[in-house]
Amino acid sequence: MNHVNRKGDVYYVFQGVTKTGKPKYYVSLKTKSDAGQQIDSLPDGFELYEDPIDARVIIRKKQPSDVHDFELEFVRDRLGTEAPKVMTRVKIQGRSIVIYESPNIGHFDAISKRMGGLPNFAIREMQSTSQMSPAFRFKLIEKHERVFEAQRFCFRGGVDDWISLHDEGSLDELCQRYLKHMGKESFYELI
Repeated sequence: MNHVNRKGDVYYVFQGVTKTGKPKYYVSLKTKSDAGQQIDSLPDGFELYEDPIDARVIIRKKQPSDVHDFELEFVRDRLGTEAPKVMTRVKIQGRSIVIYESPNIGHFDAISKRMGGLPNFAIREMQSTSQMSPAFRFKLIEKHERVFEAQRFCFRGGVDDWISLHDEGSLDELCQRYLKHMGKESFYELI
């Protein structure tokens, strides 16, 4: 079993034994390990997780969430329509759908313009190796009615936290209202 992250690194999955004799699971960029053997699958309750910020891969216990997979896919699809040129990663974290973006998108465009244009594969490669930052999230605030709250990440000084846009509604309404601002200066005017 292995996993290829967005940077193209291949992580291999191993099972070893702790000092007390219990099984432990880990990933490595190496194909062989003195501490364990490669395995074909993880036991129930565990998953491979790729960190959206730096693409590191770990094994963790599955994280239960009240957010549905189809809601995650809905946001991904809407991003493709509303912000097709913005490099994003979308993850479920707790009760939220979190959108990460590449803060270097403007730099890639500037480099491309200075060089008289770059092939799409070169731009995709630069974007895929770029570190991502949290930008936006839809936080589930009413489970049965499926009401979400729009929040954006604040990068001002020592704040570095989520700020509410004081706007609640369906995922469709909020996507329509906010995703068009991804990757644009207008994103920073959302308060």
